[in-house]
Amino acid sequence: MSNLTIANRSSESLNYIIYLQNAILNTDIELNGTSHRKFPWVSIDLDKSVLVELQHVLINIWVDLVKNVRAEDAGTQLINLEILNRVTGDKVKAALEKLKASFLAWWNDPYIGGYNKLNYIDRNLLNKIYDRVKEKLNHSEATISLVIDVVFDVPVFDTIMNSRNYVVIAIAELPDMRLFHDSGYIDERLILKLVEKIYNFLEI
Repeated sequence: MSNLTIANRSSESLNYIIYLQNAILNTDIELNGTSHRKFPWVSIDLDKSVLVELQHVLINIWVDLVKNVRAEDAGTQLINLEILNRVTGDKVKAALEKLKASFLAWWNDPYIGGYNKLNYIDRNLLNKIYDRVKEKLNHSEATISLVIDVVFDVPVFDTIMNSRNYVVIAIAELPDMRLFHDSGYIDERLILKLVEKIYNFLEI
């Protein structure tokens, strides 16, 4: 008989990396590949060579956090320190401090903040996901303790979204959640999308 536990969170560190990524893409259309700007809509006043270097550093940090499941242990200050250890310069430091301040203002706002906006996977939805995955595992002897980490946008620079018992899901890939927020109604499409991702990551 299988044993399954599922928990959810929205890591500040991974969402901050996406925030920085989008600011880089807004600055250089060639890196973005499109003329559409991405939230937080801002750009960074740095040379293209520095932007490319920053992007590579963000990839390495993202991979480390996801593969080693240590996103919860990192924060904006630690991310900035890791970046500045590899990309130096007063201009880079000033740009990061400015972005960190704007990110934290958005992330921690009690009404329209990023953390609250990303709290899509609440207990009610989590129970429905649990039931679907548990049903799939009924004839299995597997023991799985799964953590779902939610980010606001897709990391365009890397496709690593999971490691053992850890799944990162971008809400930009999910169906519209406004009905769910307004009425408590859970869209079946959302459940199917989340469960499909979990099946793929767990290879069940």
